[in-house]
Amino acid sequence: MNRNYFQTPPVVLNLIIINVLIFMATALLPKAGNTIMEYCALSLGTPFFHVYQFITYMFLHANFEHIFFNMFALWMFGRTLEYELGSQRFLTFYMVCGVGAALIQYLTALAFGELPLLLVSASGAVMGLLLGQCIGRWANFINREAFGAETTLPWRMQLTTVTGQLVEVHPTFLYESLWNLAGLLLIIFVENAFKHGVSYAAPSFIDIKVTVTQEMLQFKCRNSRQEQKPDEKKKKGGVGLANARRRLDLLFHDKYSLEIKEDNKEYDVQLEIPLSKNNS
Repeated sequence: MNRNYFQTPPVVLNLIIINVLIFMATALLPKAGNTIMEYCALSLGTPFFHVYQFITYMFLHANFEHIFFNMFALWMFGRTLEYELGSQRFLTFYMVCGVGAALIQYLTALAFGELPLLLVSASGAVMGLLLGQCIGRWANFINREAFGAETTLPWRMQLTTVTGQLVEVHPTFLYESLWNLAGLLLIIFVENAFKHGVSYAAPSFIDIKVTVTQEMLQFKCRNSRQEQKPDEKKKKGGVGLANARRRLDLLFHDKYSLEIKEDNKEYDVQLEIPLSKNNS
């Protein structure tokens, strides 16, 4: 494939177009939209479940903010992966990520008694792209590609120059891989803020702040909270935030701090993750 990173490759472009067209149909044609949601949303643990919904749910979104966030992430991360993998392999990877994410959601909900469960969104597939970036950067790190300035830090990378001199430098691809891994955790909270915190009918805001020191990663996300419609209150949505807690438990046990505050007007998330052994 001709690599022009300033252009959108065909699979990413067509996925965005398909998602946008389906969203427009569900938003502008209420009757057709209800039918599409009834047959194509992933209705786990209900009489409306069909196997093909593991595919179709990836092309449905709850609102404009939801699809905007996912399509932006698809465009941002998908371009690089499609150029690296090729269009056919990228499409296969994207679909496997989406189906795999739905299966994980189902097994988690089944294990914790959270069925029935209604799922829509390309979020699982998009997060898989971020995971692909993370794994790919580990390969770059092992090959000792792309390095930074000289350092004496314990995780420094040793290189031999063309003159035979041994230098110790920052492993920049390792840093990028770890940032992608952190993104898999933080993106759930960011997506939730865009999905539920933005409205055209009322004043709204999203305030995100990330602070990283040698000892601690601090993430703060505060957003306005919009009143749900009566039919939305009856729906039992995804288990994204619950899954985020379980991921944090598996990775950091009781060493992290996650505080979520909410009222009728605001939703506030504060997460602290230790980065040094002294804090762990």
